[in-house]
Amino acid sequence: EKKSNQLERDITEYLVALSNRDIGDHDRVIVDGLFNNVNGIERIGDHADNIAELSLSAMEQKVAFSSDALSELQDLYKKALHSFDLAISAMETGNIDFAHQAIAIEDESELLEANCRKGNLPRLNRMECSADTGILFLDIVSNLERVSDLSAKLAKVVVKTPNIYKV
Repeated sequence: EKKSNQLERDITEYLVALSNRDIGDHDRVIVDGLFNNVNGIERIGDHADNIAELSLSAMEQKVAFSSDALSELQDLYKKALHSFDLAISAMETGNIDFAHQAIAIEDESELLEANCRKGNLPRLNRMECSADTGILFLDIVSNLERVSDLSAKLAKVVVKTPNIYKV
């Protein structure tokens, strides 16, 4: 987390210096896209850090999620990770298909998030988990969905400016 924050600062300083130069409209679009993606990657790191802290808290408190809740978390985690992997691959290669796949996963992740939220209250009502466990579950769900959302935003920049991402 500290390293990603420092990298964001260093890259942003470079991009600010670059944007203060006399650059054309096309280059300005590229710099703007890079600004967005640098910030997006750092924010994904923040969410990953949040998830790690929530997971540690769950382990320390010996929180036990129901099998349904655990399954829902695993499904959302897989979607979020797949979306991020596709977005990074799109950035590394300029592959528009990867970018479109990452964007499509965001819709799936939103549906999974809604299902997680919808399933949480009945579990609480059946006393399958405590209020603290339910809150922890929803916090993890929110962070995972934000990873998918931010990954889609990374991918949208690749779609908008594909040539800058080809290596």
